[in-house]
Parts: sequence; structure tokens; C-alpha cells
Amino acid sequence: MPTDLGLAHRIEDDFKERMNLKAKAQAAIERARQKNEALYVRLSSREEISLPIQTPKNLSLMLLER
Repeated sequence: MPTDLGLAHRIEDDFKERMNLKAKAQAAIERARQKNEALYVRLSSREEISLPIQTPKNLSLMLLER
């Protein structure tokens, strides 16, 4: 049977691991957002492509529909 102290350490370790995963996920989301914005800028700067004014989020949805 685990002791209260051992249980507290395990809960703390689990919490730290979840916070670490959350931070990694947020960083990955931010990197993807930046790549998406860069792609939007590149695509909208092409003369042969006339894109309606869209947010990067909407642009990614448009690209997926093609």
C-alpha cells in the first residue's frame, strides 16, 4: 500500500509530465501557426494567384479543400 508521501510524489511527477507535454504541444502549435502564416504570405505574394483576404486559419482550410 503506497504511503501518502509516495502518492504525493507520484501525483507531482504526473503533473510535471503533463505540464511538460502541454508546453511541447503549445510550442508545436505555435510553430505550425508561424509556418502557416509564412505560407500564406508566400502564396498571397504570387501575382498569378489572387487570393481573397483570408486569415491563415481560413487559408489552411481552403488549401485542404483543393
